[in-house]
Amino acid sequence: MPDHQRPQETTPTIGGGVVSPRTFTLLVPDVLMLSANVRLHWRRKAAITRGIRFATKVQALNQKIPRLERVHILGEYLPVDRRRRDPANWAPSAKAAVDGLVDAGVLEDDDHTRVTGPDMRLGDLAQDVTGLRRPRLRLIITEILL
Repeated sequence: MPDHQRPQETTPTIGGGVVSPRTFTLLVPDVLMLSANVRLHWRRKAAITRGIRFATKVQALNQKIPRLERVHILGEYLPVDRRRRDPANWAPSAKAAVDGLVDAGVLEDDDHTRVTGPDMRLGDLAQDVTGLRRPRLRLIITEILL
């Protein structure tokens, strides 16, 4: 399994009576992304949303991310160049990816009682694995312990 598909997990440990939250990093496979700045026909937007959801679901299942009750999700937009940009514009892509986590059974639902975020940030440059020079989306999912 390539490194970018390997689950990156910090497992809970009991040290001094404190359980550490688990963190999972999920790189959404190379798919077209949605931007809040682009107005698409509803059918095209639905197709892209479906692609992001499905790709995220498959990746979460491949990484065997377990069921999590409450999480904080950090979304990182990984651009293909170093131009200035507003990472919050990619929130529609992050929302579709979170829906994919629900589809995969990682989350029961993505309402406010279970999910904080996704908080969007600008990440490193995307690794060009397909030759298509497309931006990528990485989700960092951190368990919230009660």
